[in-house]
Amino acid sequence: MPRKRSNAEKIEALFKPDSSGCSEWVSVQEFAAAGLNWSTNGNQRHGAFWNYRKVTWEKRHQGSSAVTHLRMTGWREDDSGSLTQYITARVKKSFVGDRVDNISLLPIPSGQAEIDHRYGHKSHPDYVALYSPEAQQPKHFQLLLSNNNSIKRQMCVECISTKTRPRHPEKDFVEGTEVHSDRYPCSGCYLAEPERYR
Repeated sequence: MPRKRSNAEKIEALFKPDSSGCSEWVSVQEFAAAGLNWSTNGNQRHGAFWNYRKVTWEKRHQGSSAVTHLRMTGWREDDSGSLTQYITARVKKSFVGDRVDNISLLPIPSGQAEIDHRYGHKSHPDYVALYSPEAQQPKHFQLLLSNNNSIKRQMCVECISTKTRPRHPEKDFVEGTEVHSDRYPCSGCYLAEPERYR
């Protein structure tokens, strides 16, 4: 049975971004044929369509409201202008065939796997360097259930804003404490390095 394609794969196949993250205009009429949902409202959240945040998007309108076309206008950077969420094809290929969530060790049903940037403090200078397309290595990523990845993402947002790291449900930190360290603040966090808690 063929593997179900993720939304990201459908988007990339339809828009065909080039090496700089740019695409040609694509009509909204083409979205359904590509397996992408499109409604009359609420398609864009926080500047991204279909929650695809690797690129910046541009819309073409009919009149003052209805969107008729979309295109990609480049790989997205974070607020500091130095990070893109882009994951290289080489890293993606290393996870082909994997079907186990790296935190829970539960099997991942078809279509529910996501490649996660292990270190949620992605804008920290120590991690920006690791996540540049040239430096990316599979060990800096992990495979997670899409739901678990969403939960982890929210916990990372809270951790960054409070500078207080989450504790493992049963064990003490294998490295550091609850307080962020100045260098590599995610090292020893069970969400980023679950293998160290097994």
